Amino acid sequence: MIKPEAKLENGVKKTSWGKSINLEGIGIYNNIQWEFQKEYRYRFFIVPWTMNDLESAKSYEDQVRLIDRLETEKLKKDFFDLDFDEQALNDMEILIGPRANDAQKQIVKSLVNDLNPTAVIKESNLKIR
Repeated sequence: MIKPEAKLENGVKKTSWGKSINLEGIGIYNNIQWEFQKEYRYRFFIVPWTMNDLESAKSYEDQVRLIDRLETEKLKKDFFDLDFDEQALNDMEILIGPRANDAQKQIVKSLVNDLNPTAVIKESNLKIR
């Protein structure tokens, strides 16, 4: 699991101008029908402002200027390193999809052998119609 940098009460950060950001669903199953896969998907909403900038944008004009920064400002980083729980690597299970060909399966196996030999590799039992 990815370690969250901000701790928010019930996944919601309220701003002084009445808007809120709900982060509750950033680690959810893709779809309840696929819950058996035990797969999590994460979304990262990366913007060129801080929470302080967001909270200080009290007027409508301030909010518009903040949103305009999406088009006019570049992000200060070209990439973002994420910390994660090292234990997650020890418990890693990789499910190879039914459309993967032999070459793709071999790539996965080679990567696991080099990077995380304790990971368990399984092949999907799903049949493609």
